Amino acid sequence: MQDNEARGLAQATAEAQTSLEDFIAALQENRPGRSGFAIMAPFASSGGGREHVWLAIHLYRDGAFYAEVTSDPVAASKIKAGQLFSVAEGQVTDWMYIEAERLVGGYSIRLERSRLAPEEREAFDRELPFRVE
Repeated sequence: MQDNEARGLAQATAEAQTSLEDFIAALQENRPGRSGFAIMAPFASSGGGREHVWLAIHLYRDGAFYAEVTSDPVAASKIKAGQLFSVAEGQVTDWMYIEAERLVGGYSIRLERSRLAPEEREAFDRELPFRVE
């Protein structure tokens, strides 16, 4: 099962990296009705691994995102919600934004959702502030 999980996450990361220019273009357009621009990046965890953490975008410039950790990580105990980081394009493992109450990007969210049983998926969807199509 872990091999399938790792393959799924690698595929989600590859999709995010392949489409990152689309995300940057949407961010720079600053179009009304779009919100929640965020990226995911890996941080060292206390167990020696990595935890992928969501960060809200404040600014994009010269190939780097300047972003804020949105919630306290579970395993990456040296970082906290509210901390600001510079994240290079190549470090991004996922990206997302909301347009017309619909998720754009969010490949790891889509992967997680796809692995849920139908009743779990319904509960998951009720907790989200957007639709996943």
